Amino acid sequence: MKTSEAIALAGSVRKLAKVLGISTQAIYNWGGTVPELRVYQLRDRMATQYPSSLPPLAATAPPLPPPGD
Repeated sequence: MKTSEAIALAGSVRKLAKVLGISTQAIYNWGGTVPELRVYQLRDRMATQYPSSLPPLAATAPPLPPPGD
């Protein structure tokens, strides 16, 4: 998920920081992409408020390695 998408979902950097319980500076340190664990946290905390506006996790998660690797 792009950082700009997460900010848009929350409404602002400040609101996103509050939802995740982190500082606004931490969000600015992400650069262009939300860290994977923060995507899950954001989905969990916003799912009840905005279920239809969240992108599917499969679009944000990296592919699984083939069995045996």
